[in-house]
Amino acid sequence: MRASLRAVAFGMGILIAVGTVASSSRAQTADSGALKTVRMLLPGQIGPATGIMWYGVDTGIFKKRGIDLQIDEPASVAGASSIALLDSGKYDVGYVSSITMLQARQENGSELVQFYGLYQSNPNCFLVKKSAGITSLDQLKGKTILLASSSDNATPLAMLAKHGVTASTAKIEMAATAAMFGAFIQGTADAISTYAYSNQPILRQENNLDTTAFCQADDGFNFQSSGLATKSSYLSANRALLRALSAGIAATFNAASANPQAAAADLHQRFPQLTLPVDVIAQTLRLEVPYWRTANTKGLPLGMMSAADWAITKQIGVKYNGLRPDFDVAAAWTNATFDTK
Repeated sequence: MRASLRAVAFGMGILIAVGTVASSSRAQTADSGALKTVRMLLPGQIGPATGIMWYGVDTGIFKKRGIDLQIDEPASVAGASSIALLDSGKYDVGYVSSITMLQARQENGSELVQFYGLYQSNPNCFLVKKSAGITSLDQLKGKTILLASSSDNATPLAMLAKHGVTASTAKIEMAATAAMFGAFIQGTADAISTYAYSNQPILRQENNLDTTAFCQADDGFNFQSSGLATKSSYLSANRALLRALSAGIAATFNAASANPQAAAADLHQRFPQLTLPVDVIAQTLRLEVPYWRTANTKGLPLGMMSAADWAITKQIGVKYNGLRPDFDVAAAWTNATFDTK
């Protein structure tokens, strides 16, 4: 079971959550007093994309832009609790689910605005063991399907229902992430909802399991998945700083994409408790790159978003997540940190 638990910790977030605010001890030295501090929340159970931020810290990419980026990765924080922490001002910026943020703006008066698109495509998929011979989701009728209890599962459930898989035709349950993966590895769950690009290579490496993925983006459920958000008041007061931060994030992700082996080695060195091979980390980075853009943002600076993608996200939110048809999605996101004025 030791290998299985390692796979879970790595698979849902490329780094094991450290639970403390930290900046680089390697790249930022005594002159960091001249830098402007940005406190960033990266919830613990998230995909590998956010872990790349450490590569930018360690290689001095943020420091070069005048930023002392302090990252906090509390393992117990996710979804609505992330929104609350950002709205309270405890952090300056943070990773959020786009639809969860829209719901918080509608229901709770959240002031958050998404200013950088991380996952501009939806990376969520259902995984089944290749040995099961399942070639379409309708074959999950009568099977056991687990979804992460910490996630918003409206669209995964809608995707299943599209194929006739519902609570009346299958056993669909919510479970903690570790329990979900454990059941899948042990064979008591036939399918799980997760990020395929990270978990497929990890399950193969750690558990000798080959899997088949059925992805939401390929089945009519593609939308602006997640990004970095800040309070509108912080954005207004710190536009130049956020412009520098956005440039640093884009430079970090572009550098990791150009040399995933180096980015993986850096993450492995910073977090020695990770025992997965550097090659596996690098593979997850390669596989996630397509989710950083959409057809509408191809050719734009990395992180810059599209009004068309947000319109689709609103449509999904109205249909499956309780957003009102008159919800003002344009107020919930901005490309202001990419302008040069």
